[in-house]
Amino acid sequence: MLAFGFLSLPVLEKRASASYICFVLAAFCSAWAEKREFGARVALYRLHDATIYSPWRYLLLYFLWISIFSPFTSSPVASVVYAANGWLSLITIGITAQFVFSERTIHGIVLLPARLGMAFWCYCLTVSLLLANSLAHVLLPGTALPMLVNEQANLFLYFTAGLPFLLWDFLKDGRRLVPRWLSGLTVAMGCVVTVLLQQRLFSAAILASVGAVLALFVLKRIRLRRMLLLAGFLSGWAIAAALGLLLWLEHSGLRNALELNRLELAERMRGNFTVAVDSLWLTHGLGRGLGVTNLHGVWTRVLAEAGVVGFLLYLAFFLSVLRDLYRVRRSARVVVSNVSFISMAVFLVLASQSVENPYGAQLWVWYSLWALFGSTARKKVAA
Repeated sequence: MLAFGFLSLPVLEKRASASYICFVLAAFCSAWAEKREFGARVALYRLHDATIYSPWRYLLLYFLWISIFSPFTSSPVASVVYAANGWLSLITIGITAQFVFSERTIHGIVLLPARLGMAFWCYCLTVSLLLANSLAHVLLPGTALPMLVNEQANLFLYFTAGLPFLLWDFLKDGRRLVPRWLSGLTVAMGCVVTVLLQQRLFSAAILASVGAVLALFVLKRIRLRRMLLLAGFLSGWAIAAALGLLLWLEHSGLRNALELNRLELAERMRGNFTVAVDSLWLTHGLGRGLGVTNLHGVWTRVLAEAGVVGFLLYLAFFLSVLRDLYRVRRSARVVVSNVSFISMAVFLVLASQSVENPYGAQLWVWYSLWALFGSTARKKVAA
């Protein structure tokens, strides 16, 4: 459903993504399964532990802050909608992932690879659909789906956040989350579209992800010969495709259309930190309230709308997740936590600066996966 963000429902004079229907359904199914297995009282205790004794407690405090403050703004209806959207994201996407993708055993929390595999299958298919539509919009504008074109601004964030997982899954031997052909195709298409549309921050994110994943192979002392051959094959495929498309654009006279597409995307993904600072100054550090600004970038918008308190709480969530991922980095069985660390670091340093909507479901899916990997001590369920 993340690929179809244009499907929306009217809520209090605003429009909410229909993808939340799936998330709410998953939350109800998860709550029902927890109650059936453990009983209502134990299920509530488990929900309490998953919220309070985890990084989610900082976002819980964050939404308490904005829910108390945001109605007292110049746009109370928009603020209520955004605050409700945040609570729904926290419960249905964030916390529920702890129960959907893992199990709590006497050995601690363990991941369920089969369920994670289904999630990454959906991720690859939705990203590939959006990437193919972006290419069609550039190469053959008449064949692109107009409703999906609007998702381009969020596409690069969605792709680069999952890129380290796809690279690791493609290069390593043994059990994989998705088939090698699917991860390789998704990586190559994403790199080509990023180069064509000249998204510099996201191009830097791709290079950082590739370098970090290759370094992880060296640190973990994993065989390099086959990995280097696969990496070379994938890189050659992506470079050849990008050069071929650029030459075709030059000869077909579509270069101007490509430039217009680049300028439009650059305008949609441009942040303004000065405006955020001015908002803090005018509101004495409290922020203007959610739904009031249209700034891009996670940190710029959170700072302007939620103020210093909200900004610190939002930042504390990421720092807490990074701490958890760092604690489990030395275990030979949780390499996926190292990959999560790479994915999250690339997002914080690079990708987060060009996010069109910092409250979108595309972000919350990765928040939940990062927190999940940080809290998990093993990759497999104990026999």
